[in-house]
Amino acid sequence: MKKAILSIALTLICSMSVLADDITIVPGETFTLDICMENEEPVCAWQATVILPEGIELVKNGTSYEVSLSERHTARYSLMVSPHKNKPNEYTILVYNVSLVPLKGNSGPVATLKLHASDDYQGSSTIQVVNQSQSSLDAKSLKVADQKHTIIADASSIETVRAKDLKGKQVFNLNGEPVSKPASRFIYVVDGKKVLVK
Repeated sequence: MKKAILSIALTLICSMSVLADDITIVPGETFTLDICMENEEPVCAWQATVILPEGIELVKNGTSYEVSLSERHTARYSLMVSPHKNKPNEYTILVYNVSLVPLKGNSGPVATLKLHASDDYQGSSTIQVVNQSQSSLDAKSLKVADQKHTIIADASSIETVRAKDLKGKQVFNLNGEPVSKPASRFIYVVDGKKVLVK
């Protein structure tokens, strides 16, 4: 029975409804992204391929990737995250329940990805959730289009600098007044950007 359910989960070819909000991030920081699913009937397995843009990576803790299941899953659900061999930043997420216990409810988050943005991440790019599939209790697959989620670097993020690095630059306080000697632990505006002096 266990092999049959796992086989069904692994061979699904249709897509499920997966939604996620766009998110604004700060370069160099870790953030989370919820993957949500709407299902019209009870679901006991789902799978998706997540394609991350350059500069965004899935956080790894030892040998495990930081993907957690939502409260819609019971403790009996198994989670597998597999990186694609020849495609960096591409992962398949497979979740299944060999006891055929369905997800709770018909809408909401199913998994949370812990992601990290590189220090030089700029602009905006897209996280894609593709090749999505789900399995109902009677092994039926349901289709819905792939999803794209925009990740935007926060242009107002605050950079940390040393006071000596500001020599020769025009420095202003947050009221727009010029500052000749920037003090540590204060935020200033330099070249139109907010900076925190160490």
